[in-house]
Amino acid sequence: MKISVYFNNEVITEIPYHSLVSFRLFCEQHGLHTNWSSVEKRLDLFSDFQQNQIALSLTTNTPLNNDVLQTLKQFLSIDGLVTVIENLESITTNPYLQIKVATFENTSDKHGFLVIEHGSGIDERLRNLFRTELNKEKIPFQLKETKHFPLTSSRSLFLKFHFPPNPNLDVYKELFSMCIAKVILRYIKRQQNQIFSYLPKNMLKNWLVTMTQTHISPEQKNVPQEDERIEKGKDKNSQALKLISQNLQKNKRIINVETFFDYTILLPQSESELKEYLIEGVLYIKNTGNQAILNPVICIKITPVESASLQGQIIPPKMVSSLGTKSINGEKGWKYLYDDWRQKVKKNGEYWITPIQVLQIPPGETTMFNFKINFEQPKNGKSITAQAFVYFQEDKKQFPSNNQISFSF
Repeated sequence: MKISVYFNNEVITEIPYHSLVSFRLFCEQHGLHTNWSSVEKRLDLFSDFQQNQIALSLTTNTPLNNDVLQTLKQFLSIDGLVTVIENLESITTNPYLQIKVATFENTSDKHGFLVIEHGSGIDERLRNLFRTELNKEKIPFQLKETKHFPLTSSRSLFLKFHFPPNPNLDVYKELFSMCIAKVILRYIKRQQNQIFSYLPKNMLKNWLVTMTQTHISPEQKNVPQEDERIEKGKDKNSQALKLISQNLQKNKRIINVETFFDYTILLPQSESELKEYLIEGVLYIKNTGNQAILNPVICIKITPVESASLQGQIIPPKMVSSLGTKSINGEKGWKYLYDDWRQKVKKNGEYWITPIQVLQIPPGETTMFNFKINFEQPKNGKSITAQAFVYFQEDKKQFPSNNQISFSF
């Protein structure tokens, strides 16, 4: 017996009756809703992914400004996900994001850069997504809080694209626009957090059809032996779906962590003879899984080794009992993981740090590690970088930070 499967009230495929339960579980685990009609013997699939509205506008209507806006609009105008509005006068409700675009051509810059202006109430997650994606694509950028920002909404942005001269203009225009589109889609779809939440409806429909059907050529339809083999293939597909759904049910324990830097770089005073720079930073460790996690081990690696040093409330292991801050349950705070921590810093620039007490991070909660980095201009090289990794020995998991600290001279 075959069951008809509908998507948005359109029949797209058929599945064997015995695979109905496993197929429904598979779809529901991936964010789709299902509705079974016993009378009509049909299965309806549909999504409740919200269609978000984004407003794009220009400072001035120049060819380059308009070209960038249209490229960004093309990446964002996704069926079933995002509606992009250019005419601000036609907006009837508050858009999810309001973005103003301006472009500049810098003949002296060979790589281009991006300035992102925002108001004081911006969502910190949106700032972190910009840091993550722009660092990943190695795009120089500046996140700039403007007190007199004309758009006071916490979801308003002013993007200033500084492009290099031709012939690299088209390359950077596409790269910058693609990166911005990734940030926006990740931000507006963050609460759905499903595999299908980024997929346009037409692509989702095609994927469902491809997954559940076996291609049969006209010649094969007239051969009974081939038909039998096709039916066996479909039975194998249904068995595979059953195994997938069973695995999804079993693997409910999710260990996942999001970690990132938030930092400020303080430049030396111009009249100071000692040209020492200072980074004041926080490493955030957020438990995004569904299980409590214990005792993060932090590794911060700074290069070059000889030009910088990490400072904070970190105690050598042998001095915990005498210098540790007391709490009801004993000493609290952070300590170096190894007794020979100085040798490890000199050898490869790695600072290994762990909590003094047992530190539990429940699901959805965040813990912070505050630090400072003093550095001078390297004798060899032109930049300072700091990367972070967080390890959890109990679950044998490690997570790199979403961004890194980088300063170029």
